[in-house]
Amino acid sequence: MINVQERLDRAAKINDLIKYIGEIDKNRYKPLLHSKNDEGSFNQGYFIFGGNGLLYFIDSYTRKPIRPIDSARYQRDHYFSHGGNMWWLVQSFAQFIMTGKEGRLRDYKEIWGFDFETTMLVREKAKQIGFISTVDYPHHL
Repeated sequence: MINVQERLDRAAKINDLIKYIGEIDKNRYKPLLHSKNDEGSFNQGYFIFGGNGLLYFIDSYTRKPIRPIDSARYQRDHYFSHGGNMWWLVQSFAQFIMTGKEGRLRDYKEIWGFDFETTMLVREKAKQIGFISTVDYPHHL
């Protein structure tokens, strides 16, 4: 049986994780899944459930809702303002929200220009919410 409240709770946890990344990611020109707005601060991308019960990701730049699980290529290509690795991460977040199955922070590590301390803070937060089971990751360049 589908537990809607569990899905809502997981969506709130992932949105908090995205917000957290924006708050601590100071070494990049813009935090992941955030876009600079006219006031010079950053809009955060986030997940919502629509009135139809479907999960959407609201892009930080286009502000358009995108179906992250079964999105048509048109939506991704025209409304998603981040790259392919971020699209993969959004889809991993969406799977976690919908199923509770652990995701992966595959590329959130130093090779993207994050310092080790920031990397570990984000990975620890992701572990706390149940998105990943360990903060360990391979150090491949």
